[in-house]
Order: sequence, then C-alpha cells, then structure tokens
Amino acid sequence: MWRSRGPGPGLHDWASTGVGLLFCVAAVFVLYTNPSDGIAWAALAFFALCALVGATSLLHKLRRGRSRPRASTWSRVCPFAPPGPTCWCSALG
Repeated sequence: MWRSRGPGPGLHDWASTGVGLLFCVAAVFVLYTNPSDGIAWAALAFFALCALVGATSLLHKLRRGRSRPRASTWSRVCPFAPPGPTCWCSALG
C-alpha cells in the first residue's frame, strides 16, 4: 500500500513531506507564542530535517519518473537489441 507502483513518488513520499511540514508549522506557532521554549526549537529542527529528507526523496522520484532511459539500458529491455559485451561474456564463460 505504501510502495509506489511506478517510477514516480508514492503516497509515503507525499505523506512524509506533508507531515514534516505540518509539524514545522506547529513548532513555529509554538515559538510565536513562547519564543524561549527550547522544546519548540528542537521540534522545529527535527521536523525540518524530516521534511527536507521527504522533499529530497520526492524530488528525486519526480525527476526519475520523467527521465528517459539511457541507451545502455535498452540491451536489457529490448530482446531484439544487438548483442553487447555482456552477451558475449555470458556465451563464452
């Protein structure tokens, strides 16, 4: 359920980024009401890192989902590709 079915981002990536950002907003609200609260600073730092990791994963999967495969991968995908060095090595070895 949490895993992505395709090359793009899944529900887990969107949820981890969103939840991290929501907790950052909550920590900023606590800091606004009580600026000397040390727990709020720690929560803001922790959840900002969580949101950063989620956003990095999300952007990486969004870029990977749109990119076209490189020419070197077609020999593994297309059965009619000309034989490469891996075919010769497996035939000889």
